[in-house]
Amino acid sequence: MSATCSTARRSSTEPCSITAEVKNRNGKPRWWCSTHGARAWGTDGEPLPVCAGALAEDPQDAPRVLRLRPSEYSGGVGVWGAIPPVFNTGPDADDCGIHVHARNEPGGHKVIDETFREVVLELASGDVEVDAAAATAYVAAAVFGLELKALQCPHCGHDHLDADEFGAAAHRKHQCNSCGRHFFDPQGIPSISNPLARLATQSPLRQVVMSTQTLSISQRQFPGGISIWGSNPAFLWTSERPEEAGLHVHAWSASGKLVIDDTFGAVTVDGLAVDATMTRVLMVQRSMRYLRHRIVCLRCPRCGEPHFDAGADSMKPRPSHDCSTCGLNFLGRSRHRLLVSNPMVEVFDRLMSTRHN
Repeated sequence: MSATCSTARRSSTEPCSITAEVKNRNGKPRWWCSTHGARAWGTDGEPLPVCAGALAEDPQDAPRVLRLRPSEYSGGVGVWGAIPPVFNTGPDADDCGIHVHARNEPGGHKVIDETFREVVLELASGDVEVDAAAATAYVAAAVFGLELKALQCPHCGHDHLDADEFGAAAHRKHQCNSCGRHFFDPQGIPSISNPLARLATQSPLRQVVMSTQTLSISQRQFPGGISIWGSNPAFLWTSERPEEAGLHVHAWSASGKLVIDDTFGAVTVDGLAVDATMTRVLMVQRSMRYLRHRIVCLRCPRCGEPHFDAGADSMKPRPSHDCSTCGLNFLGRSRHRLLVSNPMVEVFDRLMSTRHN
């Protein structure tokens, strides 16, 4: 249905740089790769020839880099963290990185509409380098309205990025992505670090509005497939018009032509309503490796309604849940398994099972 977009490690085609500047609790050296920001010691505590991050790399996936000067596009620029669609029967399931829209004229066609691994923003205050890890980690904060800080490791001075579960919950103790050493938030308060927090002071204020467009379609209408994303706010938006929120939909004809590429406030597919809020949450949930195989649709045993773990609960697997309809506290499928519940899992599973009907 959709791919998982890993956000925890920095992508790089450079070779590993493995050093041990600190020790683990057992007294053995903490071998760490500063190139990929990943551990590089084996079960015996000895250094590995390559780190875990390098092993996860696809050597054929060379970074696609865009140098972008937003001031050159009078029609506006939008830059988002891109993660895979929550529902996909079309051709572009692996859309991870930094998605960029740019227009030469207000309301004109998009001269840039692509996803990149790295983007260099040429701003009046200086160049800002954005990598895919920071952009995709930003999505969780944007969807849940979490406050970000731009922390630097006091040991090596490297910008710190909190990703995966660390990008969804504030914490005081951080582990540097570069040197692997631990440090505490300098203000002594729980925080989430992402270098993109600096852009908040450089981006003009904008309005985000729910799309007023509605869409009701069937899968038979689009033999080339359908993809659905929940919207997330751009970390850079220079257009004068408001940014639209809702559900972004792609749909292809039998010949492979993209015939729908727009954002809608309400979407129905094959008679099933797609909830925008739940879909945004599910999109983030599926991007988190620690939630893999733990996202289900639970129904309350008393009222029978599907349960939605909202807000912070959506990122914390648990054995019991408080029904969002009648308030009953009930156990999940297994008292020994921690789960999160999202009704959109059931909706998209039904759509996937009937896509050829």
